[in-house]
Amino acid sequence: MRNSSNIKIKVTKLPTTTSFLVSILKDSNLLSNSEISFKELTGANEQLLLVYSTCKRIFTHLDSELTIECPHIIVGNNDIYELFISFQECFQKTKVFYEKLIPVKKHTNNFYKRLFYTVDEDVDFKVIYNYFSKDINNLMINAESGFNKVIRVWEPGEYLTLDNFFLKIIEERISTVIVLNDYYSAHILRTENVYLPGLLLNLNIKLINICYDVNNMSVSSRLIKNLFTLDEFKRFCIWPHIEKPWDDLFDLKKITYIASAKEKSVSSFLVKNNSSKDHEIVIISNSRYRNFKNIFKDALIFLEFIPASNQLFEYTLLYHSLIFKIQHSQSDPIHKVKQCASLTAIMHTALSILKYDTIEEISSTEKVYLFGDHDWGQLFPKLYQNKYLSHQDQLKLFSEGNFIYVLLNENFSYLSPNPAFLRALEFKTPFLNFPSLVRLSEWEDLKLVEYENYDVLRDKIKNIKNIFSDPRIRLSFQELGKSLHEQQEYFYQSLLSDENKEKKDSLLNKEKISFENLLSKYLLAQKDKISDCYQTLCTNTKNDFSIKSSRFSQKGFFQQLQ
Repeated sequence: MRNSSNIKIKVTKLPTTTSFLVSILKDSNLLSNSEISFKELTGANEQLLLVYSTCKRIFTHLDSELTIECPHIIVGNNDIYELFISFQECFQKTKVFYEKLIPVKKHTNNFYKRLFYTVDEDVDFKVIYNYFSKDINNLMINAESGFNKVIRVWEPGEYLTLDNFFLKIIEERISTVIVLNDYYSAHILRTENVYLPGLLLNLNIKLINICYDVNNMSVSSRLIKNLFTLDEFKRFCIWPHIEKPWDDLFDLKKITYIASAKEKSVSSFLVKNNSSKDHEIVIISNSRYRNFKNIFKDALIFLEFIPASNQLFEYTLLYHSLIFKIQHSQSDPIHKVKQCASLTAIMHTALSILKYDTIEEISSTEKVYLFGDHDWGQLFPKLYQNKYLSHQDQLKLFSEGNFIYVLLNENFSYLSPNPAFLRALEFKTPFLNFPSLVRLSEWEDLKLVEYENYDVLRDKIKNIKNIFSDPRIRLSFQELGKSLHEQQEYFYQSLLSDENKEKKDSLLNKEKISFENLLSKYLLAQKDKISDCYQTLCTNTKNDFSIKSSRFSQKGFFQQLQ
């Protein structure tokens, strides 16, 4: 008979009306003690995620019995006791599944293969797999998430069921599972109410997560990362300037921050010279029009704090300044996360407005071909080509035509570039990009392909041939390619290593310091503006802003949004 330890969750109501002390004990010894507040949470699902994230440690002890001591507490319309019952159900279902697999556990130490599991044939993830694929002990499974990229809606996917997932692990003798983001763990929790990381840990199977998601978009996204990050498993994350402060707040450990680029051909990038004729403009993007109708006004207010002459650069700097202010406020952690998610949605909506504005400006003087989701048909019916282009479609388009690829994406840095930038390199086509917020001296001349306003964009379109024949561009790409290759090799070596040491002298760290210096100067120089914007958008302060007073109100796309 197996030894059994008692795991107890004890919830004590604190003097304030909405705060609780959650204590997790094993055989009367304290495992963790967390004060949590449900004040700012709006739905039962978010509260449940908070309970999961606070209590996830008990899932590392599936041999134990679970005891819950919790009063019957009502907070608003949500019954906390019922949430704990749901949590207990998840624990019991996870434990039942574990009981079925106990006979396998004694064999897992002899398992030796690695499984790369991803969804929707992610190109970056496939590059990682291909690096290791020469070893026959690696295999890859690609599931379909069900996300329809053409009309941007969710449809039924084809994930592996938990039974089939473990059947594959047993048949193939898998010792390590490498996943992209938390898609599969979240799917199993949602559909089968089982906590997959805890299950794998108890079976002595490693789980490595390569996290390319930025978790600022919603409260649940941030808490899901908190929930599925166990100290025993390695996680790799991009965007350290965004993710690390939140990871530190929730005390997430064993996270290694990496550069996001996976493109090996950067250093050999050279634009094809198709012909001497003039280039035409191609824009490949998604409008995301349906995503932001409810916060359109807030996005316009956000943009009012930014001068039009510098809006393509300063909007992201103002956003990061507001996030810094939120992170250093006296609010409880969940309230900070909620504020951050709301502000991030506003920033992305503002970016969409800038995207529309850019398209309208250049289409007044240039021939523009616009591809993407169907909502472009409403915003720019004369430009939209009524087609969503797959990756292969894009390759074909740029191989046959003489185009300039105008990118309309946020451009934080060249160690963490947006995917469109990497696609432009792959297509070997001339392109122009939003200004980079952080640009290290090693590739300073990449500013030649950036445009900070529309006059500069028009000028660079006219001089595109000279720009891409400039030897400084070639040299900058060579330096960037060399740096990305070094970052990528470090990542590959770290991926399967038992060590967890970050390179303190890395360019990624240098970039982080550069960003912090830039942010500090902006926070000091624009203190009053940042404070006013914070009060307007991040508190309940009422304002009498009318969208008709926006500087965008006379634009054609603006009329289509009404």
